[in-house]
Amino acid sequence: MEEAPRSSHVMLIDDDHVTNIVNRKIIHFNYPSVRISTYIDAAIALKQLRQWAETDIAQLPDLIFLDINMPDMDGWDFLDEFIKLPPLVQQRTKVIMLTSSVDINDITKARTYKPVIDFLSKPLDKGNLKTLIKHEAA
Repeated sequence: MEEAPRSSHVMLIDDDHVTNIVNRKIIHFNYPSVRISTYIDAAIALKQLRQWAETDIAQLPDLIFLDINMPDMDGWDFLDEFIKLPPLVQQRTKVIMLTSSVDINDITKARTYKPVIDFLSKPLDKGNLKTLIKHEAA
């Protein structure tokens, strides 16, 4: 098992319930002390972030793994709203795009959002989790 990441809270946002279960298990198996919040609806996740920003910033996640293609509010819509949150939220919480998209335009677009620190292809695996350590240790 790897050295535990500094992150104590990870948020998963993906409309596929099974993907969230698998990702949760992979993170928990490799980093059992990490708290994981899972959302299948990006709008609800955003609402929760706003609430934490207003009431208890210690609850904010350190990392968000965000899918792009979701109904209602997709990953781009989420990011457009996320960057409107208070600066403290954006400093504290970083976003990793975790998606099945391999479109170079998506990768390029993701880089235009300051909170996005990486773009990973699904599925999440132990190798991808090194991103958690790499970025948190920086």
